[in-house]
Amino acid sequence: MTALRPPGPAAPFARLAEHLPDPVFACNSDGSVLAYNPAAAGLAGTVGLDAPEQLLPARHVEYVHECLYHDEIAELADTRVGPFTLCWTYVPSGGGTAVHVLGRDVTDSRRTEAALRISEARHRLLAEQSTDIISRHSPGTWTFLYASPAAQTLLGYAPEELVGRSSLDFFHPEDRRAYQERGPSVAYERGIYVATYRYRHKDGHYVYLESTSRTLRDPVSGELLEIISVSREVSRRVLAERATKRLARIVEATTDLVAFFEPNGRVTYLNEAARRVLGIPYPENKCLKLAELMPAAAYAQIEREALPTARLGGVWSGETAFVDAMGREIPVSQVVLAHAGEHDEIDYFSTIARDISERRQAEEREQRHQAEMTHVARLITMGEMASGLAHELNQPLAAIVNYARGAIRRIHGEPPAELPVLAGVLERIAEQASRAGEIIKRLRSFARKSEFRRAPVDLNKVVGDMIRFCRPEARRHALELRAELTGTLPAVLADRVQIEQVLLNLLRNAMEATVQAQGSGHGPSTHDASLRTVTLSSACLPGGVVAVHVADHGHGLPPGGPEPLFEQFYTTKPKGLGLGLSISRSIMEAHGGALWAENRPGGGAVFSLSLPAAP
Repeated sequence: MTALRPPGPAAPFARLAEHLPDPVFACNSDGSVLAYNPAAAGLAGTVGLDAPEQLLPARHVEYVHECLYHDEIAELADTRVGPFTLCWTYVPSGGGTAVHVLGRDVTDSRRTEAALRISEARHRLLAEQSTDIISRHSPGTWTFLYASPAAQTLLGYAPEELVGRSSLDFFHPEDRRAYQERGPSVAYERGIYVATYRYRHKDGHYVYLESTSRTLRDPVSGELLEIISVSREVSRRVLAERATKRLARIVEATTDLVAFFEPNGRVTYLNEAARRVLGIPYPENKCLKLAELMPAAAYAQIEREALPTARLGGVWSGETAFVDAMGREIPVSQVVLAHAGEHDEIDYFSTIARDISERRQAEEREQRHQAEMTHVARLITMGEMASGLAHELNQPLAAIVNYARGAIRRIHGEPPAELPVLAGVLERIAEQASRAGEIIKRLRSFARKSEFRRAPVDLNKVVGDMIRFCRPEARRHALELRAELTGTLPAVLADRVQIEQVLLNLLRNAMEATVQAQGSGHGPSTHDASLRTVTLSSACLPGGVVAVHVADHGHGLPPGGPEPLFEQFYTTKPKGLGLGLSISRSIMEAHGGALWAENRPGGGAVFSLSLPAAP
């Protein structure tokens, strides 16, 4: 004990305090210091005080009186002495005449406590401001010990409504059962466990929460003390993932060919149908390029049309082809979709292709059937026109015979005919033979079975040929065929023979309708000559369309309108088959044109066909 004053009665205290590391003072009832230990003197010297008594609190005397009055130990607030923080304890000695004052250096602990308070406040602020639920739970029961305010937002419960209740009570029954089944085997990797559960909202529906849990253990015993969890709502993500999985299963199960490919053409995904149809093993054993899966012409179409269109509008559709591992082409109806990334740049493309081989085969069969029906219809027409055609051929043949006999008589006459006269006769014979040959040529051209072939066609010329072709039949019925053609008609791209068949069918129907309405022309029922006319006209319609109209003076269209006339096997003729107009409309639609009918003002009907002008 270091004494600045005589120690007096404080001698026993000296033996106790001289080895303590903290300052200790012995004071009498008026607060005067009777003695102090070496630690007090050392600390006073460290902070530059003149005497150790200056370490004591400013209200030291009051504290002494209070301690002696109550005869109780009193621990006072901290005081600052230089850089140190001291906590003082006043202990009354026996007899109520003196007080021992112990000063404890709490600088480090107070600094640590302050840091802890700041840290706790910071963490509490973070917990209260976080959009995630931060919670503490007791081990085993998962009882809420604390829940952050986010619980109100995500689950509808105020934090105090959760405290004391088990988190398991809010699990979906299936998720709770799954947790309880694997609960004993749950492993916390480095004290952390992540799981996704369905939690019941206060209003009754369930939300998906992804919880990250961490354990707190006793550092000495390792006993599990509590569990801290951070839970965030992931309903949208989970539902999106499930939707993606469902779509993936659909994509794998579909019979359509599905592929993903990058802008450079590298294929990143093929579904099972595509791998099976194209003969690609799974997983793909090489870096596939879309160009390897398509014929050159089809891939050129993709590069030329599909990709630019998809980049601009998001989607392109058309008919292309794929090629399998054996080199066999597979016609497909294909859709190409463009998928943009975060910066609106095309990230990748997807394509969906449907095998249309069976459809193409059915179309080819239908085309062959249509061609057969068309050919049959032409032959039927030829049969119906046989009488008139025979008469048409008889005229040039009779003329040839007459000219030949006349030439023979002149050769044998006296004197024989001169060469210029004979040359003229032979020229007439040649003209009539050419006329007969042209008739036969037209018959053969019309009746022959040919492949569908498009070429530029002058509709005015076709109309003129058909008028000449039908004029013998028209004369037999005292009918006039009149042409009112536009002189500057653009060509159309069509199969001439099939267009001739359509026009011939319309022209013969118009003549028959006129005869039925006006009579045969050779009896008392004959009408005015102006009503015994069938008119064929041509015109240019808006939009680059060329039309031909066939107008008659018949009874007009049936009461039900024109559409039934174009159905198969529908006929208004006693011996008709009901195929002519149906086949004619099919021919026009195959050419990208149309065939329709309407009543003619003043009586009769007008049948019209149209074709797009050739580019």
